[in-house]
Formats: sequence, C-alpha cells, structure tokens
Amino acid sequence: MSVKVVYCKTEQVTTQTIVTKGVLDESSVPFCIRSEKETYVFNDLREVSIAWIKPLGRMIRVRNGSDTLFFTVPRIFIDKGTGFAVINSAATTRACHRMKQEMERQRAQK
Repeated sequence: MSVKVVYCKTEQVTTQTIVTKGVLDESSVPFCIRSEKETYVFNDLREVSIAWIKPLGRMIRVRNGSDTLFFTVPRIFIDKGTGFAVINSAATTRACHRMKQEMERQRAQK
C-alpha cells in the first residue's frame, strides 16, 4: 500500500519548515518514503509517535537510527513557499499505527 505524504528530516518542525512531497511505500520491507529527490528507508526504527505541532496540526515523529523525521498525510497540499496542507487526521493516525507495527516487526527480527 502507498500513501501520499509530506515529510521533513529535522529535530523540530515550525511554520518555516520546508517539506517535501513523497509516497510512503508500505509494501517494501522495510518501509520507505520515495520522493523525486530521494528514497528514505526506515531500516532502524526506534520510536514512532503522533506529534501535535501548533499551529500546524498532527504529524508522525519517527526516530530512525540517528535521524528524526516528521511526516503527515495531507488531504490537500499547496506547494508554494514552505507549503500549505490540510491534514487528513484519520489517514495520519492509520499510517502511525502501521509504522508502529513495522517497528515491532523490526524489533522481533533482532
């Protein structure tokens, strides 16, 4: 299954954070986000949680190895300046749940 996302690799998200459009590929093992610029692989998941970032909304915070990555599932995304998105909260929650399942799968394999 694939879900369109917007994401950024950073320790903290603000209204000035520039995001990248991508696709969360849940059919690959391990999961990855593919964009025009890169493929980011979640191969060392350490923490997955929902982050409420005011005034931006709900995002998924993932610690993968030494990286921290934030992503969300947009209902609408307008790619001007730093971007504007209307968040699909239900789809973001489902993606977080699946990322947690992937983290548990990785832990079981170690």
